[in-house]
Formats: sequence, C-alpha cells, structure tokens
Amino acid sequence: MYDEGLTEETRLLMEQYPQYNDCPAFRGIGYRECVQLVQGVITEQEARIMTARSTRRYAKRQQTWLRRRDDLFVLLLDRTSSDQVNQ
Repeated sequence: MYDEGLTEETRLLMEQYPQYNDCPAFRGIGYRECVQLVQGVITEQEARIMTARSTRRYAKRQQTWLRRRDDLFVLLLDRTSSDQVNQ
C-alpha cells in the first residue's frame, strides 16, 4: 500500500477534507496509520509495521467469526476446470 502511494493519497485527502478526523474512512486499516505518519506522529517504518499488525488482527477476527458460523461451507475451486471455462 505504501509502495503504491498511500502516503501521498492520504496527504491529498487530508488537504481536501480538513474535517478528516470526523470521517470513518480515515479510521480504516492503512489510512489510520498513514494519517499519523503524515502528521509526523510516527515514522514510515512504524506506520508500515502498525498497518501490517492491524491487517493480521483483522484477518484473525474474520477467521474467528467465520469459524463460529455453522451455516457456511467452503467451496474448493479446481483450477484446471476454471481455466478451461475462461478460455
């Protein structure tokens, strides 16, 4: 995300939306940490580490939630048959 320009995107959005603190989108994973980076509260290295940690925690919460659902089932995709369909 950072290599693809998240910092500059966040900086521009913060300029366009001065009330960004009230916007839920700025509290999303990546943006939350990048806002702190742009504000000078943390370094880019810290932002990257915090973003990776937040992403892992979110994925773990999703897995926990899915594991508790007994009304869902996993579908396995056979790559060879799907490749044939796309041709």
